[in-house]
Amino acid sequence: EAPPPAPEPTMLDVAADDVLDALRALDQPLELASSPLARGTTPDERAASVRAALEDAVEHAFGEGPDEQLLRDVLRRGYLDHQGSHEAAWWELHLSRATYFRKLRSASARVAEWLLSHPR
Repeated sequence: EAPPPAPEPTMLDVAADDVLDALRALDQPLELASSPLARGTTPDERAASVRAALEDAVEHAFGEGPDEQLLRDVLRRGYLDHQGSHEAAWWELHLSRATYFRKLRSASARVAEWLLSHPR
């Protein structure tokens, strides 16, 4: 008889590094499916659940002020709506390279904090 399946980890079991790894792998469904953030039984369900969790976090982790919206825009352009390079993103957002990457790190940390504090 096969052993019972292991319980799926809760969001509290997921480290901030796992969130960053998932952001970086958004265009790689098999990577997403193996993420600790993933829920579901099939690879497609699991990848879709990670995308949905990240998009939900991006919508809720930031406030409405200009600085908050810039963080959201940097994260969206850098990971969620990734088109082209990071260099193209910092040019489009009118930021220096250093500022872009500093804001991308800050925004990624904010998304991880939100996900970890709002278990699914």
